[in-house]
Amino acid sequence: MQRIITLFILLSYPLLLLAETPTQDGAVIAFKETTFDFGNIFEEERSFYHDFEFENTGTKDLLIDVVRCSSGCMTPEWKKEPIPPKGKGTIRIYIQVVNRPGMFYKSTTVETNATQPKIILMIKGNVKQAVKWDKSEYCFGEVAKNTKLSHTFEFINIHSKPIIIEKVEVQDNWFDKKQYVHINDYSKIVEPNEKGFIVINCETEAAAVVDQSINIYFEYDKKRKAKQYFNVRGQIVSKEDK
Repeated sequence: MQRIITLFILLSYPLLLLAETPTQDGAVIAFKETTFDFGNIFEEERSFYHDFEFENTGTKDLLIDVVRCSSGCMTPEWKKEPIPPKGKGTIRIYIQVVNRPGMFYKSTTVETNATQPKIILMIKGNVKQAVKWDKSEYCFGEVAKNTKLSHTFEFINIHSKPIIIEKVEVQDNWFDKKQYVHINDYSKIVEPNEKGFIVINCETEAAAVVDQSINIYFEYDKKRKAKQYFNVRGQIVSKEDK
């Protein structure tokens, strides 16, 4: 009988020690992941984001004090309210990829009141181009009224799938909100490695300073949407002013 009691005490001793060990006090931020790989992404989509999900697995409210990105092309977004124990949240990281081709590997520092006060989140990927344009601006300089003006923007589909141009629209002139630039014609579908075009005309009946943007909306690779824009600039003057 005494042996049974002794054996019971020996087996119970580790459990007693575990019960007496105090739980870690304070907030604890536990992320599902701290690194995310976008893979191959395309510059024409302009911006991307990823949500880093986390949970407060501690015993006190979690406060996120600072979320600081390592690059100016990144922007963080998070809720400022305290997160209670067992509460969940996300930190969304946006990245702009226009004119940033190639591989990237960037960090975001998260500072909180948690027991581990600082955590580093990483995003990485490879920025490619679906379309290669010859120019993104047409500057016709100074021309006399009633001069015929036309220009063709050309591009090559360097993606592996066809590109469908859904619409092309011209924004109002920056200076007087009028329309001088008009779309004459454009390619509707451009196959891989083929050339496409957008033809514009410019009204020159009245003297004006022209500064207008042309937005091109297109679809590629399983209905992924993208946008590109051009600028048309110049000055229309009276003949006596030239």
